[in-house]
This record gives sequence, C-alpha cells and structure tokens, in this order.
Amino acid sequence: ENYSVKASNLTDNQLPPIPITSLIPFLTSRQIITGSGTWATGTFSYSQRALGIEKEVGGTATAERPFVLLRLDNDLGETRRLQIVMGDSNILELPLYLKMGTTALVIALIESGLAPVIQCENAISALKRISESMDCFTPCLHFTDRTKRSAFDIQTLYYETIRHRLRDAAYDSEETEQETHNVMTLWEQALNAIASHDEEWKLGRFDYATKQHLAESHIKRFNVTAPSAQQQMREDIDILYHNISDRRLIERM
Repeated sequence: ENYSVKASNLTDNQLPPIPITSLIPFLTSRQIITGSGTWATGTFSYSQRALGIEKEVGGTATAERPFVLLRLDNDLGETRRLQIVMGDSNILELPLYLKMGTTALVIALIESGLAPVIQCENAISALKRISESMDCFTPCLHFTDRTKRSAFDIQTLYYETIRHRLRDAAYDSEETEQETHNVMTLWEQALNAIASHDEEWKLGRFDYATKQHLAESHIKRFNVTAPSAQQQMREDIDILYHNISDRRLIERM
C-alpha cells in the first residue's frame, strides 16, 4: 500500500514526522477487518502477513519485513510516498476498500496533529498474538502509558476520534466528502458486526470469515473425516481463494 504524505513533512533518510508510533497500533489492529485468513500455522489465523512481520520500520520489504517501509521518492513534487507492508492480499471489495480508506483517514488525522498519542510496546508480539488467537476483544496491546487495550478497542478509538474530528472538517470537494462518509459508514458497520458476533454479516464481506466458511463447507459437503485430509483441504482452499485465473472461487461464489 502506498500513501501520499506532504513533502514538507519529510526529509531525506528520515522518518516522516507523522508519528509512526500512532500509526503502528492502527496497523496492528486492522487485521480484524482486513485480514485474509490463513492456516499456515496449522490453525486458522486472521492474517497472512502478520506471520512474517519482523520490524516496525525498515528499509527493505523482503529482508526486514517491517510494518512500514521508508521509501522517499524524489520525483513526486509536493508529496512523498509512505509504503505500508503490513497488509494481506484481499479478494473481497469491502476489506480492500476499508483497508485503503481507513488508513488514508488515519494518516490524515495524524498529519493534522489530532490523532491519539499512543505508543505500543512490542507491537510485533501483539500483532502475531491477535492473529493466531483470533481474539480481538482480550487486551493484549501494551502501551507506554501502562494501559492495555484490545484490537477492537484500538479500531474503535480511531473510528470515534475521526468521527468526532469530521464534524468540523473542511473538504476539498463533494466527492471527497461523500467518499469519507462512505468509508466511515462501512467502518461502523464492520465494527458493529464484530461487536455483535454477526458471522452471517461477515460472509461475503470479510475475507477471513468467507475463506474459513468455504473450507468448512467443503469438508462437510464431501464428508472428509480424517484430520490430515481436512487440513489438506483447508490449505488447498487457502491457496485457491487467492487464485487470479478465470476460475477464481470468488467468481464461482
């Protein structure tokens, strides 16, 4: 993912002054909406990418595997590129739309100086714990202010902060205003579905919920009883779900 940030906020070989510490908790927690799901560890997890993230900030995507990659292009005029590595391969439209839309709003909030000032301790550990436990309600993100919050708490905090700030926001166009309204409406619906454990709402909207449902439905349909065969079918679905050929599962659905 690549986002434009103000060139005046960047200097060569330095972090953008938008506090990365305020962005990391958001990136850690957004997998509960935008995760693609995976059986890579043998059990189902929210996020594919969470398993490989090793640093908060880095200079290369493959060697260091960071949340945020420093990529300062000098030919972008008044903006520079902020590249985010922590993101799954989404197939469904809703998580892809919310991944880009909510992150753009959070970056704008941070650039404005109005974002929550929170610094997460050991975000890498929290990222993996949330993903592998499939638990978004137990507080597991530790902050330097000695508080502990869950992934759902963090998503709600950013949503409520942005919702409050947008009351007095000035938009550069009607299109921008409508787009922002759409993102906020869908973000709220997603959070409500998570809070109410509405699994039916998630189907066809959240990649991880849809992928898991497809796999378990196939196991039941073909009466697969052997644990090893069940796991193989889940791993096959995990790959086929992201197939970009003409026979993608998403199109057959």
